[in-house]
Amino acid sequence: MKAQGIDNVRPLLPEILQKRDRVLVAPAPWRRGDDRLLPYYDSVRQLSRQMDEFTLAVETNDLPAARAALKELLSQINQAYGLSL
Repeated sequence: MKAQGIDNVRPLLPEILQKRDRVLVAPAPWRRGDDRLLPYYDSVRQLSRQMDEFTLAVETNDLPAARAALKELLSQINQAYGLSL
């Protein structure tokens, strides 16, 4: 983000948010009742919240908040992905 600037990220947000929405409505990787579902859903919820934080930071030109949100977002992506395996 530093090399490209926050203004170059802004046009990508609608597509990124659409992809996030597709994750939210995708079928769970396990059947109902599986013990892995709750941690997975919690992780996806947190990932969605973090994406919202990142979007708001970008839209308000708050570069420090955008950087912090992006760092946390990457962590949340890795956590959700790890839980889905």
